[in-house]
Amino acid sequence: MHRRDFLRLCGGAVAGAAAGPLLADGAPFVARTHARLVDGEGRPLRAEALAVDETYLFHYPFRSTPCFLLRLGRPVRAPVTLRTADGRAYRWPGGVGPGGAVVAFSAICTHLMTHPTRQGSFIAFHRRPTEVAGRPYVITCCAHGSVFDPHEGARVLTGPATQPLTAVVLEHDPASDTLTAVGTAGADLYREFLRTFRRELRAAFGRREYRAPAAGETRVWRLADYARVFRC
Repeated sequence: MHRRDFLRLCGGAVAGAAAGPLLADGAPFVARTHARLVDGEGRPLRAEALAVDETYLFHYPFRSTPCFLLRLGRPVRAPVTLRTADGRAYRWPGGVGPGGAVVAFSAICTHLMTHPTRQGSFIAFHRRPTEVAGRPYVITCCAHGSVFDPHEGARVLTGPATQPLTAVVLEHDPASDTLTAVGTAGADLYREFLRTFRRELRAAFGRREYRAPAAGETRVWRLADYARVFRC
């Protein structure tokens, strides 16, 4: 099944609203509001403009839930069948854009929901080996030592996390080279995240805004410009 056919099957009946898991080709997919990725000036972000192996951040599927955006310099292995902690299998379809190298994942660690904030981030993609990971080109949570491989759907390389980072499904328009977030696949930690960090998210994003769906557009930042990144 081609990516566009898969997304049409999963998202065609949703009309841009959040929906429950839809099954296609054995893969749980949550069709959510569509959000076009834009730069700091509100212009559509082009995939070619992304620096290779640079960590970018945007918010999706809610206005307060952070995600990583990466244009990987190493080959992506896809499709990959992964499993959530409760044993549900899903298929990560791989990247989009030039060479299929542009990927996106939730930046909320699946262990204890460590995530980037304006104050700093203990979770990030690292191009060089770190003391925690001991290998390059991985997403590492320095809070508790979990390591994820973004080239294979953010599967767990080292625990204590027991499931991959949630994948953000992107659509790429070859004509304009633009990117749109359309849904998620994998573990759904969002309700728990919004409840657990309610006070902090309200203060950072607004009393009601923090739980509003990211719709229409969502800004992309370099992680280093969004938060002070704590190295492992």
